[in-house]
Amino acid sequence: MFAFYGGLKDWLNWYVGAYLGVDNTDAQTLYLAFNSFTYIMPILSGIACDLYLGSAKTVYLAGSAYVGGLLILLVSTIINNKLVVAGGSQEEPIQAGVVLYYIGSFVAAFGSGAIKPAIVVLGADQYNMEYEEEAVQRGSYYTLFYVTVQVGGFVAGYFPMLVKKEDFGPELTIALTTSMLAASLAVLVMFRNRFIVKPCKSSETLEVIQVIGSGVARSVAPCAFSKKTPTETQIMDAPKESSGFGILDRASNLFGGPFDHDRVAACKQIVRMLPVWSTQIMIMLVYQQGATYWVSEGWQMNDTVFDSNTLNSVFDPFFCALFMLTIRYVFTHPSAPLANWLESRGWQLTGLRQMGIGIIPFTAAMIAAGALETKRKNSPLLYGPDGEVVLSQYGAPKHDMSVFWMLIPTALGSLGESFCFVGIMDFFYSEAPDGLKTISTAIGMFTSAVASWVGIVFSQGFKSWVGNDLDDSRLAQYNYVIAGISGANFLWFLVTAYLYRRTNPYRGPLTELSANKHAAH
Repeated sequence: MFAFYGGLKDWLNWYVGAYLGVDNTDAQTLYLAFNSFTYIMPILSGIACDLYLGSAKTVYLAGSAYVGGLLILLVSTIINNKLVVAGGSQEEPIQAGVVLYYIGSFVAAFGSGAIKPAIVVLGADQYNMEYEEEAVQRGSYYTLFYVTVQVGGFVAGYFPMLVKKEDFGPELTIALTTSMLAASLAVLVMFRNRFIVKPCKSSETLEVIQVIGSGVARSVAPCAFSKKTPTETQIMDAPKESSGFGILDRASNLFGGPFDHDRVAACKQIVRMLPVWSTQIMIMLVYQQGATYWVSEGWQMNDTVFDSNTLNSVFDPFFCALFMLTIRYVFTHPSAPLANWLESRGWQLTGLRQMGIGIIPFTAAMIAAGALETKRKNSPLLYGPDGEVVLSQYGAPKHDMSVFWMLIPTALGSLGESFCFVGIMDFFYSEAPDGLKTISTAIGMFTSAVASWVGIVFSQGFKSWVGNDLDDSRLAQYNYVIAGISGANFLWFLVTAYLYRRTNPYRGPLTELSANKHAAH
């Protein structure tokens, strides 16, 4: 994650503008395109992982591609090592370096996205869910996984500030991140024999696609297929969730279809999770505001002591790591009073509940960002020692309001992230049928790609509201619009969570263990 945040994400916008001459709008579009490509890849790698490779081989291959992309980026930064912005020593970048930068960025994005679901599943597979202790430990694994992500982001958060001060900052950044990633991948390969690697079930994912195709075909053209009415015994023996998805049921052998009903039930479980999945798109859209418009808001505050971009890059992962560890202790640790009280009442902080709880602070973060923007515009201008108004990098006037005010929405967003991101991993792994866990995890990550596409639509649709000079813009109103949509998304989540059937053959093992324990009491 240090390579992702330090070598790619957190300084992409700045580098392509300063060294490649890309304007601000195109740099933002490039950032969203890079992010969407990164989170499309988990779908493809998840299918390959479930069908052919398995989680371990997918990690090794994707990691190698990741390192290769960073090496291409290193060459590109060596070629274009002169600034082309105002005060730079070069008018135009060398085109060979520009081409290599784009190639390297998307090769690295391929590796970064492809490795994500496989590494989550590989870690989760190390726990034996037949034992309650290991089931609880797996819940802690999700938290610790994201804590390591935030530690990488925290350390790398200083890079946007440091590379601006060094003559060879970009080259040093890429060289360091490449070497660290290569070393960690080598260690992983060295200890590969210690991992529990579950065999891939090569027919699972493919059969889900075939079930959907068969069910749709039999619904659209029922006359072309033979019909069959299940016997009363078959109906009694069928899983309870056999009703409710009539189109897919037509593919079941109980209704004359070619597939075993258990396979149809597995497919229906993935479909059952999609409405809940849709609620996370808005969450990801709000999350992306922290790296874009919240940073822009800080640029026109007094950030002379601490750069606005670095503020978000450093404190977001810091708050996330702190909140994640606190949440894990308060809600699950045996010595925590709240955890014991909730346990006595059979309540658990499941992945589904974490996803819903996280929407609330995300919405509050957007409201706070809007209120701070109004406060900023009403604050006095910031003057330098020479008596002149201090200007941002876009020539807009700064205001005498500390950028540290932006820690309020940053902290609220981090709190939402601490609940939602861990919840997404837990929900899409725990609730997926065996053999479909990698692709299910990838579907959960795919929300970030969809949110990037929605973000492009929002940024273009509200382009007249947010300009380079926020004093002449309506960023506060934009934040309130996003907050309103996020609030509506919370209501939609309540509906989807209610409709989602927890009593199904693939419900989370923690839920089953808790139910068994309380039944025994």
